[in-house]
Amino acid sequence: MLSYFNKMKKFILITIGLFTGLYSIAQQPDNFLVEGNRLIEKGKYKEAIKLFTQAIEKDNSKEVYFLKRGEAYSENDELQLAYNDLTQAIKLNNNYAEAYEMRARVFSVTNMFREAINDLDMAIKYAPNDTIRLNSMLGRSGEYLATRNYKGAYNDSKAVYDADTTNRKAMINMAMSKMHLDEKPEALEILFKVVRDNPKDTMALQNIGFIYSGMEKYDSALIYLNKALSLDPKLPYILSNLAYVQLKLGNVKDAMKNINQSIKLLPSNSYAYRNRALIFIEQGDTKSACEDLNTAIKKGFTDMYGDEVNDLIDKNCKIK
Repeated sequence: MLSYFNKMKKFILITIGLFTGLYSIAQQPDNFLVEGNRLIEKGKYKEAIKLFTQAIEKDNSKEVYFLKRGEAYSENDELQLAYNDLTQAIKLNNNYAEAYEMRARVFSVTNMFREAINDLDMAIKYAPNDTIRLNSMLGRSGEYLATRNYKGAYNDSKAVYDADTTNRKAMINMAMSKMHLDEKPEALEILFKVVRDNPKDTMALQNIGFIYSGMEKYDSALIYLNKALSLDPKLPYILSNLAYVQLKLGNVKDAMKNINQSIKLLPSNSYAYRNRALIFIEQGDTKSACEDLNTAIKKGFTDMYGDEVNDLIDKNCKIK
């Protein structure tokens, strides 16, 4: 079911002596949770997994143990195992909002956006407090953006913003919803507010660049994308958007260099293949362009962004 799971992340090695020490500490259920949470907070996910495995072996009726081990598996990029544990937590308690919210994250990183939305619906329904409810609504706004439900994305992110006007993620999702609803000046206004409060917010800066690019204001887009890139030179989405802007400004050589780096860093990004295909078309390399366009389709471009790549295939890749 979840076949995307060969992802990158952290690695933690554990010694027998350290694990023996943890075992002696974690004899009571409360100690399992306290010590396990401490390990997760420190990024020691493999140690946390072993600790919660002990807890489950002692008592496999407690859904919180499966929740926490699922969280540790997820953070360690063992997503199938995370899914298994979170599903077991839900089986033990089908009103368990935290487990639905966490499983939605697993679905999201594997591009299973509709399944993520279903889980976030349940998390919101059963949320025991406003924190979980609002976090789930913010998460759902992101999934709505991924499935082109822009009004739903705006409504959810605006509700979170109304509850906390300092929530930058809510503001960014509001802005991207506005952009897709063809309200670009309003979107920029929101993002400029984020940047005024935090001039080093790379997400806001790159989205300003992306919106200017969509408005064909490529010189302005270049300024903000370069600002974002100077803060983090290895963000694949910035590199992809920058490559498109460079193409439009006639700098094909740098555009190709940046789009290749973007794809190397994040080969799952369908939009980057669309951008590289446009560069190949500009270079007259139709064969390579069509290969990239078909790759973009396979990686889910149409579901996330619409029919543009299909139209490019019809225009450039069909036998006349």
